[in-house]
Amino acid sequence: MSKVFRRFGWALLLIAFAVTSSIQAPLAFSAETTYQVVVHVPGVVGVVPADAQVVLTDSSNSSNQSSSRLIGQDSYGWFGVVDLPTGATRVKVSATRVTVSNVSVDPVATREIWLSSKGVPALYESVASLKLKVSLVTRGSALNNRSLKVTIGKSVKTYKFNSSGTRRYVFVPITSTSTAVKLTVLKNGKAGRSYSVNPRSAAKIWVGDFFSGVRTSESWANDKVTIHYHRANGDYSGWGVHAWTGSSGGTSLSVSWASPILPASVTPDAWGVTYEIPLIANSQSLPIIIHNGNVKDPSTADQLLSLAATKGEVWFEAGSVNSDSSLRYTIPVSKDPVPVVVPPTPVTTPTSAQASALASSSYRSSMASENIYFVMTDRYQNGNTANDRMGLTGSREVTAFDPTSTAYYHGGDFAGLTDGCTSGDGINRLKEMGFTSVWITPPFKQRYVQSGSAAYHGYWITDFTDIDPHLGTKADFTTFVDCVHSQGMKVVMDIVVNHTGDVNYYTNGNYNFGSVRTPQVAAGDTNLRKPSFLNDLTNYHNRGNVGDWNNKEQSQNGDFFGLDDVATEKPAVIEGFAQAYAAWVNDYGIDGFRIDTAKHVDDAFFGIWWPRVQELTASTKPGLFAFGEVFDSGTATLTEFVRDRGLPASLDFAFQNAAVQFASGNNITDITNVFGADDWYITGKTNAYNQATFLANHDMGRFGKLLQWAGSPTGDLWGDSLLGS
Repeated sequence: MSKVFRRFGWALLLIAFAVTSSIQAPLAFSAETTYQVVVHVPGVVGVVPADAQVVLTDSSNSSNQSSSRLIGQDSYGWFGVVDLPTGATRVKVSATRVTVSNVSVDPVATREIWLSSKGVPALYESVASLKLKVSLVTRGSALNNRSLKVTIGKSVKTYKFNSSGTRRYVFVPITSTSTAVKLTVLKNGKAGRSYSVNPRSAAKIWVGDFFSGVRTSESWANDKVTIHYHRANGDYSGWGVHAWTGSSGGTSLSVSWASPILPASVTPDAWGVTYEIPLIANSQSLPIIIHNGNVKDPSTADQLLSLAATKGEVWFEAGSVNSDSSLRYTIPVSKDPVPVVVPPTPVTTPTSAQASALASSSYRSSMASENIYFVMTDRYQNGNTANDRMGLTGSREVTAFDPTSTAYYHGGDFAGLTDGCTSGDGINRLKEMGFTSVWITPPFKQRYVQSGSAAYHGYWITDFTDIDPHLGTKADFTTFVDCVHSQGMKVVMDIVVNHTGDVNYYTNGNYNFGSVRTPQVAAGDTNLRKPSFLNDLTNYHNRGNVGDWNNKEQSQNGDFFGLDDVATEKPAVIEGFAQAYAAWVNDYGIDGFRIDTAKHVDDAFFGIWWPRVQELTASTKPGLFAFGEVFDSGTATLTEFVRDRGLPASLDFAFQNAAVQFASGNNITDITNVFGADDWYITGKTNAYNQATFLANHDMGRFGKLLQWAGSPTGDLWGDSLLGS
């Protein structure tokens, strides 16, 4: 089955206009835009210089500067909020009472800058401080005789936790290049829980005896949310927070609308006032409304604060709102561009030549012009019969092999798909047909047989680090990838982040969607899944099967037809999947990913996971690309995933549905509407050119069959499509 990216091209010169509502912070627009940067300055926690200021200077034009418009305080010391100087890419940073450095940085990737004690700017706190702070949350006698084993590369050291009252913490020395640290908490010298962390994701972490995984703020570690609230007029009288409990957690308080949660102190700090909201244990989110009587800030919509996405602590500027009416935080930093107030200046209409010079092509991914052949590896060609049964003997329930049944493996493998490379019916054939890329189904080890069917398709994964023996070995896979690359073609790997194969079960036999329940695994399956974070049963939602696919809570938290739904909002899961899939890029040279069931992961997942994958693969595959399966024919849904949720691109189900309707003669306007929505995909790194267009796929059937189901098309298009698909 072939697949190509949208091939309609034109250059656009865009001028944007916007309006603001009365409750939102006013923004003035000009022809020039920039983005907001938060600069963190080291200092004593809680102490902010009276004359605190941060200045960013364009490294290529020292007269092009901008100064901080807001000041706040955090656990690093204090910070300034400042707009990048217009037109600047790299900047030098100066701050009150800090040594000025000549080092410049480009903050576009993080929108945050951290100054070291010597004033040297860095994009990550860990690079500026050169230390990882690990705090232990526990109580009573468990506070005693605790230590921390730290593994960084080949270095293994053990540190005793420092004590301050009931607090236990360790400062772990790291280098500016440290991105992988393994931690094991010890009690009386005996190993307890282990954690793998990336200091660049969080330079301060909390681990505990009473919660699983890593938490990345003191608030979250102590089951509370902290909201730092700033109002430009400094008037906080009557403003409070209404909070309650939803399906994924909430406050332990009983709050009425008439008596909202009030600030912890009536005296504002450098930023404003602070609200502290206790949570019920293991909350994943907190529903809130910031209000004064019936006036809500920043919009009339209920707000949902995600613990994983915000770390449980946010800084919010009154009136700051996203396009979906949700809170737009100052910290965590938004990556979306923010228009800046620039006084209007007289302009002269450009000449035609000047306008042409200004116009340029919009962003194109490394795969925007690829013609992709999708192949279900097991069903292509059997190149090595020795691996048909994985070296096992017995029935198909043991070997998963039965070429007489459509529900079991048929013997296709990487040897058959490679087939001599420059000759034969494998890659050579695909190249001769005009394809430039090959997309393979997930090649990983599987839960091979379940419910009278086998995992020949590759979507019931148990080991994300190894090759399914039915398809060959890692050596066979290397030969396949090298062959594809030798022919000037690319490899797209189908991957899954939403679920694993069906390993967990519930002893009460209740698999209907509902509240969280305690899962079990068979004795031999305790360490079946790889990487190891997938063997932690708290990294799954454990709420039963999806019953209503139109219910977002079920769609994102329920098991996908019995497959174990992974908690993609958890930092350990995000980092674990980033490391796992980055390894396939770095070790084998994979060029891109197709992401299965992308519609069903946590809203914030792709915005965190994809940049992390890009970071891990930047040196080996700077042009790495991905597109996801959002099984929805509505352009509003598809564009939301690309524009707002961090998905680089999606399979264009809207185009597919409209094309079938157009070709069958049923509807000739839908396809026009699809193209009319192309501008909805536009951000600094995404647009419609990157959408993966297709006419049919392995879940739907052949294009000709879809036309038949849609109704008899004009002429012989149905027959032609049956022959050509």
